[in-house]
Amino acid sequence: MAERINNNPNFFYNVCFSDECTFSLNGEVNRHNCRICSDTNPHVFREAYTQYPEKLNVWVGILGDHLIGPLFIPGNLNGEIYLEMLENAIDPLITEKLENDPLLIEQ
Repeated sequence: MAERINNNPNFFYNVCFSDECTFSLNGEVNRHNCRICSDTNPHVFREAYTQYPEKLNVWVGILGDHLIGPLFIPGNLNGEIYLEMLENAIDPLITEKLENDPLLIEQ
């Protein structure tokens, strides 16, 4: 990676960094990124069934200094749905951004 950056200082300008988050529509908080700090009981356990409540998934990407998305995907996200989203939604959005901003390709 260091060699790529040495050869092209703007290498990361053409990398799309992305993430997604799941929101439950029943009021339950997604604690995937929550951390609990306490002097007592460091092994807090909260039982949850993540495949059943109605959900909304949100995907967003950053390409250079551009946001891609957000995309909203209702329901449970699985491999087939994610691949369909990549091929039919995310790839066209990135392609459109690249075609409309020549600086992304040149850098």
